[in-house]
Amino acid sequence: MDEDSNRRKQAENSLDEWLCTQDEGEVKDKDKEAFLRSNEDIRDILEEMLDEMALADGLLGAVDLRESESSETPGQPRTLGDFEIFGELGRGGMGVVYKARQISLNRIVALKVLPQALSLSKESIARFQREASTVARLRHAGIVPVHAIGEEDGAHFFAMELVEGISLDKLVSSLVGRKPEELTTEVLTEALKASALGESEWVDDEAHGWIRLAVEWMRQVAEALHFAHEAGVLHRDVKPGNILLRADGHAMLTDFGLSQNSESPSATRTGEFRGTPYYVSPEQAMSGRAQMDRRSDVYSLGVTLFELLTLHRPFEGNTALEVFGRIIHKAPPSPHRFNPDLPPDLVNITLKAMDRDPDRRYATARDIADDLQAFLEYRPVSARRVPFWVASLRWARREPLRATLLVGGATALVVITFLYANILEKSRELKAKTVSLAEQTQALEGSNTELKLERSRLAKANEDLGTRTRDAEIARDEARSALGRLQRVVQFHRDQITRTDLTAMGVSLVGHLRLGIEETLATRDMMQEEQGRITGNFEELRTLLNPTDLARTLMNEQVLAKAVEVLDGEWSEDPIVESALRDATSISYVHLGMPTLALPQIQRAVELRHELLGVDHDDSVTSTRHLARTLVHLGQYAEAAEALRGTLARLTEETPPRSILIVDLCITLSEALSMERDIPGSRAALALASEYLGAGGPRDGVRRVTIQLTLAELELRSGNLDQTEAILRDVLEPEEGPRPQDSEETMYARNTLGVLLANQGKIDEAEKCFRDLLKVQERVLGVDHPNTLDLLTNLGFLLMKRGKLQEGERILRDTSERSVRVHGSRHPDTLSTKRSLGRVLRKLNRLEESEQLLSQVLDLVRQTQVSQHWSLGVYVGELGHARLALGRWQESVELLEESHATLSAALGESHERTRAVGALLGEAYTQWNKAEPNPERAEKAAEWSQIRD
Repeated sequence: MDEDSNRRKQAENSLDEWLCTQDEGEVKDKDKEAFLRSNEDIRDILEEMLDEMALADGLLGAVDLRESESSETPGQPRTLGDFEIFGELGRGGMGVVYKARQISLNRIVALKVLPQALSLSKESIARFQREASTVARLRHAGIVPVHAIGEEDGAHFFAMELVEGISLDKLVSSLVGRKPEELTTEVLTEALKASALGESEWVDDEAHGWIRLAVEWMRQVAEALHFAHEAGVLHRDVKPGNILLRADGHAMLTDFGLSQNSESPSATRTGEFRGTPYYVSPEQAMSGRAQMDRRSDVYSLGVTLFELLTLHRPFEGNTALEVFGRIIHKAPPSPHRFNPDLPPDLVNITLKAMDRDPDRRYATARDIADDLQAFLEYRPVSARRVPFWVASLRWARREPLRATLLVGGATALVVITFLYANILEKSRELKAKTVSLAEQTQALEGSNTELKLERSRLAKANEDLGTRTRDAEIARDEARSALGRLQRVVQFHRDQITRTDLTAMGVSLVGHLRLGIEETLATRDMMQEEQGRITGNFEELRTLLNPTDLARTLMNEQVLAKAVEVLDGEWSEDPIVESALRDATSISYVHLGMPTLALPQIQRAVELRHELLGVDHDDSVTSTRHLARTLVHLGQYAEAAEALRGTLARLTEETPPRSILIVDLCITLSEALSMERDIPGSRAALALASEYLGAGGPRDGVRRVTIQLTLAELELRSGNLDQTEAILRDVLEPEEGPRPQDSEETMYARNTLGVLLANQGKIDEAEKCFRDLLKVQERVLGVDHPNTLDLLTNLGFLLMKRGKLQEGERILRDTSERSVRVHGSRHPDTLSTKRSLGRVLRKLNRLEESEQLLSQVLDLVRQTQVSQHWSLGVYVGELGHARLALGRWQESVELLEESHATLSAALGESHERTRAVGALLGEAYTQWNKAEPNPERAEKAAEWSQIRD
C-alpha cells in the first residue's frame, strides 16, 4: 500500500473513532477544530472528508428519519425499504433506533439506522454490517435477535425484535439518590410503573428483593454472553445501557456494535479503544497494550453487577483518561463500601469478576453465571469454596468474644512488646561497650605505670557492664516469657471467635426477639386477637430469615469491624503487635465465612512480618500459610499454591528441618491443589507431609488425621470407594486405640462413612453408623445444629429405603419443623427435607397429604431456583410421581415431561436421574391408556416403556 493510501486509511480510522465519541453522531464546530488540530499530519484529508460529509447531509436529508428534519406530513408513516417508520425509540453514536412495521410480514420491529455522519466511513459501514450479521447468527433467549438487513439510497439499516421494556441504565437512573437498603418492593414497583414496563408482578417481596433481581438479571446476561463467546464473538461494550429488561422481568443483551470475532487479530490490535469508559476492563483501557479476550467482557459484567448492587459505579472521573487511569492502576473498591448489607458471597463474586488480573477473574461467563445461580440457591460459591471437612470446624459451640477482650489483650501485648524491644536495644548497646572496653584493656596491658590506674578503672567498668548485661539478659528472658503468655491470651480470645456457633447465635437472637415481643405485648392493653395477629406476623417473617447470616453480620459489625478500626488507627507505630493482631483477625474472618474481609488483613500481616522478621521466620511462615488458606476460601487456588511452593522449597533445604511448619504448609498446599483438580500434585503434597510428620505429641495426632481425611477426599473423587472406606475406618479405629467420639474429625469421618456405606448398598452398617453418630452430635452440637439436622435427614431417607416408613416419617417431619426454625422455609436444606418427607408419605399411601406437601415445596423451589437447574427437575418429578399415584394422569404426565426435559438439559439423557423419570413416564402413559384407551397414549406408553424396560 502506497503512502497516500496509508494516510487516507489513517484518516478514515481517526474520523471514525472521533465520530463515535460525538453525542448522537452530531458534529460540533468547536469539537471539529480541536480534532483537526490534534491530527495536523492528515488534516488536509480530514477536512476534505468533513466537507464531503456536510454535502452529504444535504443530499441525504431524505433518508434522515428524525422528525425535526422530516419533510413528510406529520403523523404520516415514512418508509425505508420494506419498513414503515412510526417514531424514534432511542439513539447513540453508532445508530438511531425506530419503532417500525415490516410491511411484507406485517410485524412490529425495532429498526436500527446508521447515522448520516458515519455513512461515508467504510469502517463504520463495515462495523454496522458486522453487528447485524453477528447478532443474526446468535440465536439465544437472552440476545435480541436480528430479522433483516438492508440498504436503500445510502441508508444502512437492520431490523430487530422489538423488546417492550426498559434499559437497565434508565432503571438505575430512576433510583439514583436512594440507598440500596431503601429499594423496597413498593419503591421498585413504583419505579417500574413509571417506566415502560407498567405493572410487574415478578418483583420479589423478600427483604432483599432488589439484590436477588439484580443477581438473576446478571445471571441471565452472563448465560447470553457465554453463548456469544462460544460462538467466537466478544461483545466489548457490556453495560446497563445495553441490557434491556422485558415486561416479564427477563434481561436481554443487545447492541453488538463494538463486537469482534475473538479469533480475529484485530480484536486485540494495539492503539485501538472500543467501549464505554466506566465499564471497560483494564486491558481495554490500555488501548490494546494488553490482550483482550472473553474475560474482558466478564470484567464489564462485574462492573455492571457492582452498579446494580450499590447504585454507584466503582470508578468515576471527570475525563475518560482519568477513569482509565483508575481502572488500570487501582483495585476496585469493595461493594460493601456503598452497601454494607450485601452478603459476603455476592461481594466475592463481584470482586472476582472485576479483578485487575484476567487470570484471577472468572475464566468464562458461564463460571460467573454458575456462581450467581449458586448464590440464588443459597449454595456455596466457588469464590469462597471451603474444603469439605473444614466446614465442620465452624460449628464448635462456644460463647462469642466481646470486643473489649480483643482490644484489652492487644493493649497489654503492645506494652510488653515495647518494653521487650527497649531492653533488647539496651542489651545490644551494653554488649558492644563490653567488647570495646575489653579491647582497650588488652591494649593497655604492658603500658607504663601511669596507665595502670586507668586500666584498673576500665576493669572495674568492665565488671559493672558485665553485671548490667546479665541483668538485661534476665529482663529480656522475663519479657519474652511475658510476651509468650500474652500471645497465648490473644490466641485464646481468637479461638473464642472461631469457635462461635453462628447458627446457634442467630437462632438465640431470633428467640430473644420473639420473647421481647411477647413480653411487650403482655404489658399493652390489647385484644388477644390483635396480639395473636402480631405474633403470627412475626412467626411468618421469621421463617424467611436466615439466622446464620444474621449472626454473621452482627459479629462483623459489633466485633471484628470495630477491631479493624482500632488496628487502622492505633497500632501503626507498633508493627510487631499490628502484624499479630491482623493475623488473628484474618483467621476469625475466615472461620466466620467472610474471607473477602480477611484478605486485606492477612496481606498486611504478611507484609509486616516479612519486613520485620524475614520471610522464613516462624511467624512469617505461619502468616504465609494463613494467606494461602484465605486464598483457597476465595477460590484463588493457583495463587494459594504459588504462595506456598517458594516457602516450602526453602524450608525443606534447612538442617535440621522445622517439621511442623513443613507439615502444615504441605496440608494447605494439598487442599489448594485438590480444589484445582491436580490430584497427583495433591497426593505428592500429602506424601511429603507424612514424611515430615514423624511421631509427636497430640498436635501431631490431629495433623495425621487431617492428612488421612484429605487423602480420603482424593480417593472419593477418583472413584476409589473401597480405598476411601479403608481410610475412614482407619481414622475411626487407629492402631493405637479408638479416637474420641466427640472430636470434629471423628464426627465428620463417621458421617462420610455412613453416606458411603449407603451408596454401596450396605444399608445395615449405614444405619448403625448414622444412629451412633446421632447420639454424639445431639450431645456435643445440639439437636438444632445444622450438622445434626443434615444427619437426621440422611437417617430418615435411609429408613425409608429400608421400609421403616413410620419411623422415617416421624424423624423427617420433626427435622422439617426444626429446619424451618433454624434455616427458614426457603433454605435448600429445609426444602430437601420436606421433599424426603413427601416421598415417605407417598410410600405410606397417604397420597393426598403427600401431593399437597410436594406441591407447596415445588412452589417455593420455583421462587428460589432458576429454571434450568437439575434439582428443579427432581422436585418437579417428585410431584409428578405423587399425582401419578393419585391417578391424575394428565397432570402427572405434564410434570414428568417437564422434569425429564430439565434433567436432560442439565445432566444429559443417559444420567440415572433422567432415565428414572423416563421410566416413570412410561408407567404414567401405560396406566392412563389402560384407564382411558387412546392410540396416541398407547404409542407414548410404548415409547417411554423402552426406557423402563
